[in-house]
Amino acid sequence: MEKETRIVEIEVLTPLFIKGKQADYGDGFITIGQETFLIDNDMLCAFIYDNTYDEYGNLREEGFDYVEWYELYMSNENVKNNYISFAEKFDLSLRRDNNEQIIVPKWYKNKSIEYFLFETELLQRNDRDIIVKKLAKGVTRLSNNNSKEFIQNGIGECFIPGSSIKGVIRNAVLFDYLKTTEVHDKFTAFTNYNLTQGEAIQDINDRRKYVEHFSEKKDNKGNTLNSISFTSRMPNFVGNRDNHCEYVSEYDKRWGKANDVLRDLFRIVKVSDANFINVVSSEKSIVNAYSLRKNQGVNVFEIRNQSRASLQTVKEKNTARFKITIDKNLAKEFYHGVLPDYLTSIDKLLDVVNNFFKDLVVEEEKFYSLAPNPGMVSSVKKWYEKLKISLYSEESNDMLLFRVGWGGGMLSKTQFLHLQPSDRRRVRNLTNDRQTAVAPKSRCLVADGSNNAVLPLGWCRLRIVGTRT
Repeated sequence: MEKETRIVEIEVLTPLFIKGKQADYGDGFITIGQETFLIDNDMLCAFIYDNTYDEYGNLREEGFDYVEWYELYMSNENVKNNYISFAEKFDLSLRRDNNEQIIVPKWYKNKSIEYFLFETELLQRNDRDIIVKKLAKGVTRLSNNNSKEFIQNGIGECFIPGSSIKGVIRNAVLFDYLKTTEVHDKFTAFTNYNLTQGEAIQDINDRRKYVEHFSEKKDNKGNTLNSISFTSRMPNFVGNRDNHCEYVSEYDKRWGKANDVLRDLFRIVKVSDANFINVVSSEKSIVNAYSLRKNQGVNVFEIRNQSRASLQTVKEKNTARFKITIDKNLAKEFYHGVLPDYLTSIDKLLDVVNNFFKDLVVEEEKFYSLAPNPGMVSSVKKWYEKLKISLYSEESNDMLLFRVGWGGGMLSKTQFLHLQPSDRRRVRNLTNDRQTAVAPKSRCLVADGSNNAVLPLGWCRLRIVGTRT
């Protein structure tokens, strides 16, 4: 198989914080004794598939389609109704309260993998430990509910989860994909249509429920965010479709019903956890949320009430390394033989990530300039100004920007940059009407002893170990 694998180094530029997992973290984690295992999505899907179909694609046991049940289980549109459907499949007792309302189990609300595997009996109690360890890609140490410690592995070492790194890369690639005129127009139409639908809802609680599942809505042409993004692409049937016509229609049918985990294009890209090279130097950082507000008609930055938090952050200059792989054979199947430029090499993939964060730096520098006198965030404004200048220096060729963990907010983790300022406000105002205020108006920043902001959170730079090709 044709694969490209590289080792990438992350250098921390500003205090970094990634929260440790809770004992009831939910989806993707299964606890055995004092250890919590992070389940690998690809191995989980293969496990479910292998227990559903035989080598010829037939159900192993009549009426037991675990793939279909898993899709039903992971659906997010209506938790209560999907739980009822799921429970009826397995003849589970539906618990009710005194008013005869069905009680949805906590683990179902969190979409616990463990709950699904036990209720379908794919995971037996007597072989749980063996199977869980086979499906796991890592072990994490549990934190208590009030902990603000950096995430640690089973032996107490800080690390950056591969899932966090991959999520950043995925978001940057989607940002690049949505730049194309046709796709961007569909994205804009989708957003405007569903914002209008949401704004027509009078009850604020109903609005909030609507916003929770905004990405799953359809526009007036039947488009969802999934259908207009790269995740909806479907691989060709492997082999000659004419010579295997009796299997092709069934293949297409099953692929069409597959859940988003199986259909996810980013199965092409594998990212390991990033382990720090040396003993990590960390510190307690005070973090406040600073909001841009009007004071006598002038923009000023103020601390948002009750936003103070004390976090265990990894200090600047710490370095970690992770492995990234592009499976080019699988990529060719998804892309019908013609790869997009960013999947032809890891260098080009990380350039796409870098370009996204360059745009973000420009946006952040612009945000802090909205106040004539930045006051308590002056140091952060200067930090962004300096970073922006460095992007166009000769040394910038070796600086691949990256941001991960707390502090990035909506701009770092969504497609908010693709929205016009007016639409950003409409999105925000659906659940918390702040009228014409800039959106987002707050930033979480590291503070000094006088509550002046000194640095943003989570900025890093990447370097491919070895020469970039």
